[in-house]
Amino acid sequence: QLQQQVQQLTRLQSMQLLSLHVYFKRFDFAPDKLARPVVLSEFGGFNRRINGHCFNRRDFGYKRMKTDEALFEAFSTLYEKEIAPAYAKGLSAAIYTPLSDVEDELNGLLTYDRAKEKLPPDKMRELFEKLFAPLE
Repeated sequence: QLQQQVQQLTRLQSMQLLSLHVYFKRFDFAPDKLARPVVLSEFGGFNRRINGHCFNRRDFGYKRMKTDEALFEAFSTLYEKEIAPAYAKGLSAAIYTPLSDVEDELNGLLTYDRAKEKLPPDKMRELFEKLFAPLE
């Protein structure tokens, strides 16, 4: 078992980037000790049920939002307070997940049937231009 742990650690250290999944706590960027690019490869997961566009009655998500406005507020606050500052400090990439709802998870940006966008594209574009244009 110790040999397996050493092999796993060796594999992780030889990866070309540091991939992080952060859902339940604040993301505070720190550069990788091995000088690899840092990628926040999973984060977000805010739940918003859109009735008539779900696979079933199950309702999983990391934090439930009751209104479209509450979802956008949580999303924009997450980007303003955690993601954009992390980019300014050296974060290489961030991937909000999931893109769309799946069977029991209602935490995507699109509904399960991909018929509805949960966040208005024009407001998202405006948010990203405000936050990331200064980084270009």
